[in-house]
Amino acid sequence: MQLFKYLLCLLLLVQPVVSNFKEEQGADKGSVHAEVLSLLNAEISQKVNVTDFGIKLDNWTSSWESDKVQCLKLKDLKISHNQTRFAAQIDGFKTTKRLFGKVEWYIDVPVLNRMLRPGEEIQADDIILQKIESHKINAFHLTDAGQLIGMIGRHSVLKPGVLLTKSDVQAPMVVKRGAVMRVTLKKGSLTVSNKGIALKDAARDATIPIEMMNNNGKKDKKTVYAVVLSSENAEIRL
Repeated sequence: MQLFKYLLCLLLLVQPVVSNFKEEQGADKGSVHAEVLSLLNAEISQKVNVTDFGIKLDNWTSSWESDKVQCLKLKDLKISHNQTRFAAQIDGFKTTKRLFGKVEWYIDVPVLNRMLRPGEEIQADDIILQKIESHKINAFHLTDAGQLIGMIGRHSVLKPGVLLTKSDVQAPMVVKRGAVMRVTLKKGSLTVSNKGIALKDAARDATIPIEMMNNNGKKDKKTVYAVVLSSENAEIRL
């Protein structure tokens, strides 16, 4: 019985030491992977002269964590023409390893920082820049804040933090169909203007058909196309 109590006490004393050892061992997990990524980041940033990117290794295995024998050294780094793939060799393991992976570029794009309802105009204060992976962006996305300021949602609520496309927004309508407008034509020193009736709703800078009116204020059945300058003015541009 005395021997059993002695062994039990000894086990309780040793347990914290074993626990601490496991914690330290776990803390080192992934350290070799992190070191490899650090070497790749440093080399790739020098070759492409940018720093805003991420790296993903395609052929990394967890067994490499325990395979390191000395200081790691990267060599023969090659980057694809479009700078999205790389290949390299790395020494410092029991055998030289080949590395393959991709480079993920990040782009700062404008997104909203609050929800906007349809018809609510986007102000500069409503926009923040957010880093987005380049492969998620296409020609339909709005990547310049200037493309958003002054616009409104086309059909639905605009959500914060979401990439916006050209079909998500439109310029606010400043002219209603049937509105009477002053239509001006300028050619050299000659300026001619008359009234007309807008034949469709339109935003500023849009080109719309306008049915002209005669001097008596009646329609003369002549239609011209003019650029909307404001809610009351349009200009024929030749």
